[in-house]
This record gives sequence, C-alpha cells and structure tokens, in this order.
Amino acid sequence: MDIRGTKRRLKELERMYGDPDNLGFTLEELCRLMWRTDKESFRTAANKANLGFFLRQLELEDTDRRSMLKNCGDHRDGVR
Repeated sequence: MDIRGTKRRLKELERMYGDPDNLGFTLEELCRLMWRTDKESFRTAANKANLGFFLRQLELEDTDRRSMLKNCGDHRDGVR
C-alpha cells in the first residue's frame, strides 16, 4: 500500500469508526484501528509510511497480550 492508499484507508477507518461528536482521531488511534482490521496491510503501510514506531509498539502489545493470556490459562490448570 502506498502513501495515497494509506491515507485513503485511514479516511475509510475514520468514516467507519468515527464519532460524529469527535473532531477526528489521533494517528495512534488510526494505526490501532488499521492494526486490528488487517495486520498484514498495516505492516506494509507502516514500512512505506515511516510508521515503524507504531508497528513495533503494536507487535509488542500483541506479544505481551498473548503471553499474559497463555500464563492465565496455565494458572487455571494448576500449572505455574
């Protein structure tokens, strides 16, 4: 996805998830929406649009979340 495609996608997300009472989204909020909608497309867009910081942050959060969920499951089974 090129820069124009990224901008177009961000506008679509803003239209889909936008709050009529809100003036808009922050770049971080839009990146999170794109990440939740389609991770592979966001990875491509982030690399082309210099959004690597957000990409790394979202990947780390997902890894932490998966780890936490896995550990919670282990504790329920009596495994520590």
